[in-house]
Amino acid sequence: MTASPGWYSDPWVQAELRWWDGLQWTSWIHPSPTPAGVTGAPAWGGPGQEVVAATEPNIVVALRLSPDGTATFIELVHDDTFSRELRSQIGCDHADYRHVVLESGNKLTAFFDDEGLLNDLPVNPVAARILGYGAAIHGTVVFVEAAGYFGETASLSDESVRLIRNRMSV
Repeated sequence: MTASPGWYSDPWVQAELRWWDGLQWTSWIHPSPTPAGVTGAPAWGGPGQEVVAATEPNIVVALRLSPDGTATFIELVHDDTFSRELRSQIGCDHADYRHVVLESGNKLTAFFDDEGLLNDLPVNPVAARILGYGAAIHGTVVFVEAAGYFGETASLSDESVRLIRNRMSV
């Protein structure tokens, strides 16, 4: 198979979708098709898992971090649906954000439910640790690379993912 990396029908029929890394089938499976416009990516694996490369210029590879610590790479289309898809991934009507500068100088933006506490969402201690944030963050958080100012976003770099992993394991 010479297809580009992505989710494809599982040739072993163990799941509906299996991740093709561009060279071989991986152990990453997805139980059902992903919604249109948002492509799920391999769940956070061991240290060898690499960031999923964006397949189109208007795709932003992000990290979705649930309160239970489950981290998943996702792809968001960076167009007029970005805000709606982002809120859908977080599970909220209104998203807030925080910026953090990593040790490498890379800047991250974390998006989360701005009413998480009022909506009685569980605390996300790992997200707070990644942000170096003293206050509790509630609910799911989506991390993207900040590519400048005024809300410009980009896919997470390998270096940013490495530093996020370091902060997650502290």
